[in-house]
Amino acid sequence: MKCVSNICLPFLYVFSLLETCSRYSARIENGFLSESAFTYPLNKQTEYKCKPGYVTADGKTSGLITCLQNGWSTQPVSACYDSGGKCGPPPPIDNGDITSLPQSVYPPEMIVEYRCHTYYELRGNRNIVCRNGEWSEPPKCLDKQTCAISEEAMKKHHIQLRWKHDRKLYSRTEDNIEFMCQRGYRRVTPHHTFRTTCREGKVVYPQCEPIID
Repeated sequence: MKCVSNICLPFLYVFSLLETCSRYSARIENGFLSESAFTYPLNKQTEYKCKPGYVTADGKTSGLITCLQNGWSTQPVSACYDSGGKCGPPPPIDNGDITSLPQSVYPPEMIVEYRCHTYYELRGNRNIVCRNGEWSEPPKCLDKQTCAISEEAMKKHHIQLRWKHDRKLYSRTEDNIEFMCQRGYRRVTPHHTFRTTCREGKVVYPQCEPIID
């Protein structure tokens, strides 16, 4: 028995209150605790190491975890990742930022979210993923009055952008956009409709039809 504040408790129960974390409860993927102790007192900070060929989320070979009242600081405590598949900082985008604090290194399968500045709207997937050392395609933040040139609509109307070097699929309000018929098609709508203007986020597409001999 052991008495604490005039209250007597079984020794093992007091022991479990004072030393709250067990070595065996620390689940570290591809890593291990550096110290050999079996139990750790409250607020004890200890080091974990990654197996050879693996690194932490910030690109290091070791990290720190803390014994808290309800167990280790995170569960699973942490993880070590294949050092060959990590990514650098996410690509920056105009008029937008990532929602989390930037890191110098990101582990494989890490997901990062983007958000746009005021008066801009997000086009594309707001989340990107780190795979094989590269980030997936980031979204764009466009002026809410920007026109998105739909590839699906162009295909439906049998048209394409007039200038081969012009690969942009977004235009600002009052920008002119020029189209032409795809090979093997001819105009259906008047000639002037093939030079249209982006207005209030909308664009009117001209129409072409197959050439029949």
